[in-house]
Amino acid sequence: MKQRILAMLLFGLLGVMPAFAQEREITGRVVDSKGEAMPGVIVLVVETKTGNATDIDGRFTVKASTGNTLKFTFIGYKEQEVKVGAENSINATLEENNQLAVVVVTGYRDEDASKFSGSAGVVSSKSLDQVPIASFDQILQGRTPGIQGGTGSGQPGSSASILIRGQGSLNSGTDPLYIIDGVPVASDDFASINANDFESVTVLKDASSTSKYGSRGANGVIVAKSKKGKNGKTQLNYRFMQGITTRTTSKFSNMDTPTRLKYERMLAQHDVNNGSALFNAWATVPIHRQHILGTITDAQYEQQLQPFASVDTDWKKEMFRTGHIQSHDFNATGGNEKTNFYIGAQYRREEGIIEKSNLDRYTLRINVNHNASDKFRFGINTSIGYSNQSLIASELGSTRNPVWGMYLALPYRTPQSTKAFFINAQNPVVTLGAYTRKNDNYKMVGSVYAEYDFTKNLTLRTNWGGDFSMDIFKQSISSKDIRFPSAPSINQNQVGLSETGLLGSISRQQELANSFVGTTSLTYAKVFADKHDVTASANFEILANNENAFSYTGYGINAKFIDTPFGITQGSSSNPYLALTGGRNTLNRLASAFADIAYTYDKKYNVAIGIRRDGSSRFGLDKRYGTFYSIGASWNMMEEAFMANLSNIVTDGKLRVTYGAQGNQDIADFGYLATYQAGGNYAGQQGFIPNVPGNSEVQWESQTTFNVGLDFALLKNKRIIGTIEYYNRATKDLFVAAQVTRTTGFTSINRNIGSMRNRGLELNLSADVLKVGDFTWSVNVIHTLNRNKIISLGAESEYVAGTSIVRVGLPYGSHYIVKWSGVNPATGDPLYYDKEGNVTPTYNTANNIPVGTFVAPKFGSFTNTFRYKGLELSVFFVYEAGKALFNNQNYFSENVQISPLVNSNARLLNAWMTPGQITDIPRLNAARQFSTRDIEDGSFLRLRNVTLAYNVPAAWAKNLKMRSVRAYVMGQNVLTFTKFTGFDPEDNNNIQLAQFPVPRTFTFGVDLGF
Repeated sequence: MKQRILAMLLFGLLGVMPAFAQEREITGRVVDSKGEAMPGVIVLVVETKTGNATDIDGRFTVKASTGNTLKFTFIGYKEQEVKVGAENSINATLEENNQLAVVVVTGYRDEDASKFSGSAGVVSSKSLDQVPIASFDQILQGRTPGIQGGTGSGQPGSSASILIRGQGSLNSGTDPLYIIDGVPVASDDFASINANDFESVTVLKDASSTSKYGSRGANGVIVAKSKKGKNGKTQLNYRFMQGITTRTTSKFSNMDTPTRLKYERMLAQHDVNNGSALFNAWATVPIHRQHILGTITDAQYEQQLQPFASVDTDWKKEMFRTGHIQSHDFNATGGNEKTNFYIGAQYRREEGIIEKSNLDRYTLRINVNHNASDKFRFGINTSIGYSNQSLIASELGSTRNPVWGMYLALPYRTPQSTKAFFINAQNPVVTLGAYTRKNDNYKMVGSVYAEYDFTKNLTLRTNWGGDFSMDIFKQSISSKDIRFPSAPSINQNQVGLSETGLLGSISRQQELANSFVGTTSLTYAKVFADKHDVTASANFEILANNENAFSYTGYGINAKFIDTPFGITQGSSSNPYLALTGGRNTLNRLASAFADIAYTYDKKYNVAIGIRRDGSSRFGLDKRYGTFYSIGASWNMMEEAFMANLSNIVTDGKLRVTYGAQGNQDIADFGYLATYQAGGNYAGQQGFIPNVPGNSEVQWESQTTFNVGLDFALLKNKRIIGTIEYYNRATKDLFVAAQVTRTTGFTSINRNIGSMRNRGLELNLSADVLKVGDFTWSVNVIHTLNRNKIISLGAESEYVAGTSIVRVGLPYGSHYIVKWSGVNPATGDPLYYDKEGNVTPTYNTANNIPVGTFVAPKFGSFTNTFRYKGLELSVFFVYEAGKALFNNQNYFSENVQISPLVNSNARLLNAWMTPGQITDIPRLNAARQFSTRDIEDGSFLRLRNVTLAYNVPAAWAKNLKMRSVRAYVMGQNVLTFTKFTGFDPEDNNNIQLAQFPVPRTFTFGVDLGF
């Protein structure tokens, strides 16, 4: 019996031994065409879908069986496949890839670039890493054609304003859709996301790539893909960055005390026989007038001026400071053929160039992928972030804005003064100290996925994720604030006019926003007869967004309990401290089904067709569903036999054509319903008032885009690589504010009655200009030309929107204002043009004309990169051309009538004083009006980034017990060349006025790999 059992065990062991014997350890080394080691090459066993990555010496180890295929892949190089034979060691040499890209990340799946027909720009991790900007959307400008960004504010953590291929809407949102690892993310929370965790950012621009997102894709899609784990020995990386921030140079020139006294003497001299109350209000004008008239002696004159002349405050020095920036990044990556992981953590601290403008950020990312079997895979991508922003009291023209106050404050006042400097405002230093504003943001973006291969060609994938964000806004105004001479009254509280009194106030607001998305896809992919490559997928997706908020403001703060709700005085009928409260709740839902099919013949000809059906809760039942589609085709020219004769000149080429439809549903939730809001009161009871009228006919804006592009590479080793594209982006069913009878209680209602067009050309050209030994000089040029035109506004032909006009035939953002002619040398009167072109001293808004546009039609960048062995110098410029900006700051600073307590632009010294004088500044007592005098050329060229880096040779790093060492110095926003005399020509505000300046930053950093 024992012999029988032993024989059975022996037979069974012999039976399974061949199975174990077939799988064995394969080692090898991967090098490039120069024989240099290639670390990070993915070595995949095709049959088992397991693999590893090469180490710093290009070596790898995998488990494979005889007959298996090893696939070697690395971005920028040709894939190579090798059959496993009897040998235990396999080496590979990879050649540079003729394809212009390897993979295009569309958000739903990664697509082979050789088969991709759409338009997409890729921003690599190298462009994102260690740039000293907290919000990653600000990094994107100039990195790929078609994308235009405005900085908005220089406060740490502020988001940018992004346009892709022009303005696509009038009254709906224009921000692109942001996707991180398959999850849509709100664009105003990027301060809590670490861009160093991104492997790449892909900008999807045409219908073939964006129609996959249906009713959300009209403004383009920005897809961020986070870094994933790499098989092999665990690699550790530490990155340190530290630097300073300073203010950029402004062309605006305030008056110092000697200039101000000279100017006020001009006021007195100009108005000496008038003695008007206006000029008497300026502090030293009566003194100057008495001296001019001889009513006081020279000695008395000097004595009375002395208190003013002895003070010369440079308010810029009082307000600006040298900020500091520091960040610490740590990440670890590793894994094996079963499981890989990426873990990244960061702490970042920024001090803005004005006190009380700071950012502290903590982020953690964990990505894990696991192969449970050769058929089943799953993984998780999670990012957790917390940021604490300290903000100045306000921006733009508010009297609480210390930046604005800094330019208005008189130079002969001191920072210690508590005297009001101008109407409803005060010493900007006091304002800055009185206000405390903070915003805490808690953000989590995460997704989980699972994939199952029913067969080698049929895969089911489901991806579920969410974006959770909580903002807690806190503001305290101390009793030092003297904007209001007394505590607020009950009526002021009720209408929200007064925020503080001598006893201060505290405000709190909490906002919760969460979105959930679930996408399930069934994909079939197969190559028939080695020539017919087919990929088809069917998908279903649901999306849910929820938001709620609550706020309150309390008054009468006990000085012992500043910055805490405990110090609020309880409001009652016997005191004026009634608290203000507010809040909101809203939600929306989207359900979608979509499918696409792609076909490639013999690696030459590609065709892709896609269709999507969306149902949105933002629209009425009759308008809830919409269908979006795309079709694209491309031709890989280098696969043709006849191109072989040109292979020494043309090394790659692809022609692409696409057409399709997308939508824009970025309007208020429940926009089809008549809604109400809290407002007013009756007999002490809260009341409700109409908010918006209902419109059951409202639906999404729709857009069709035609795109044709040519990708090419020229000369040996692709010395020149480029892309040229033309697009025609036509938007219809634009939301337009149509006029309605005022008996309804409203003046207008949004209707889908307009249309707009953007046409443009894009160029992306890279070239190795010079290669001599170990020295290389490379150039990259990116340029976009976009022409916007309003085609229709329904029954109307135009309407005025503030200082701009929306008119059929004009581009969006056209200024609308009276044309300036100059100054009458005989009288000093300001002169204007009427609509017939006649010069007139009469200012009349009926003579307004359209002038330029504040959306630049030309923009781009160019980069020079110099490399010598491990040394690299990169010089990156961005530019915008052809835009006009409204310099509202000039209107205030050159307006004698506005206030007797405001400092002025030094240009007023050139004001007209005597008949016959030729000048561009009218007489000082002339009315200052808005005109084309305030419209300036906003074109600029900015040295965005200069980086000098040194990569320590691998052998040296190995001696230091490290895998890699890189040190660098970097300058951000180093120089700006512009004719614009306002704060910043890159700002995204139409009317330029006292925004927080974008800083100049200098940093030093070290990247260490272990």
